[in-house]
Amino acid sequence: MTLFASVHPDTFNDDPAPYAHIDYDYSVARLPRPADGFELAPRPEYARPTTNPANPLLVAFRRGYDSGFRSQDALIVDWLQALGRANEFILTGQHTMAPGPVTRRVDAILDRTARAAPDAYTARTEIRDLIGHAVHVIGRLATIRAA
Repeated sequence: MTLFASVHPDTFNDDPAPYAHIDYDYSVARLPRPADGFELAPRPEYARPTTNPANPLLVAFRRGYDSGFRSQDALIVDWLQALGRANEFILTGQHTMAPGPVTRRVDAILDRTARAAPDAYTARTEIRDLIGHAVHVIGRLATIRAA
């Protein structure tokens, strides 16, 4: 199985003062910790490169998970069902579930992955790896939340 980074590389940043406040005259003040009027704005020159690419399925999942617009438990279930549906399609060539918002998002990400691959075999392998990794990580999160 391919190794993936668990978060998008933009989140790795070693900026010693990542919180910034931009004044009306465009001067910038920086602090190492949060404060009133300061927002997280790490400087790109402190970005730390990652070795492995980010799993686009997990990047999309985390955006929904962190937004807090709906129950996180329901979101986990929706994602696991959508990934199961995608995996079943890879194995059988047939969909057995009606598409919902999460399944459409998963399908769009996997479609982009397939189009970017040089051939069908590579696309199938990459998609299987993406789904397997995402199911593993989200499944572990579900287990931790249930404990």
